[in-house]
Amino acid sequence: MGFNLMSRANNHSLDWGVEGMRETSRVLDENSIVHAGVGENLSQAGAARFLQTARGRVALVALATTFMPMSRACDPAGEALGRPGVNALRLTRNIVIPSDVLECVRRVRDVLPGYTAGERDPKRTAQSFLRWWATSWMMAAPDVALERCVKAGLRRSSITCIMPYVIA
Repeated sequence: MGFNLMSRANNHSLDWGVEGMRETSRVLDENSIVHAGVGENLSQAGAARFLQTARGRVALVALATTFMPMSRACDPAGEALGRPGVNALRLTRNIVIPSDVLECVRRVRDVLPGYTAGERDPKRTAQSFLRWWATSWMMAAPDVALERCVKAGLRRSSITCIMPYVIA
């Protein structure tokens, strides 16, 4: 065929379903074509595959940036089986706000309707369930992390406010 290494991670990886993905893997394996980017779970889909050549060893890690949501491979969790699919790029967006901008946001927050004095403690420590979230912020060393919270659950207002948390 003229090639012996290929990426399978793309938005068409599961066009023919999981069985099509498996059949393609079988045919590539039979023809000694090294391939990466899909698998029976996320660990397999994200694993490096290697091709040994006369000039050295080549590693391939493949991922997709565009994909159907249900085509993403997932690892097993508890009693849930892993999901076959593509190694999909997952991004998290974090915004670090300079302290002077944060002070402006606090002033705006303080005049929002439905915001009570008891919620104005900027020295609140993140609750334990937010510690995993705060860890990523500590890597950037900001003064505070911001949690976006929706007040709709209190039924007094549907405003969105920003609550500062000191990362300790």
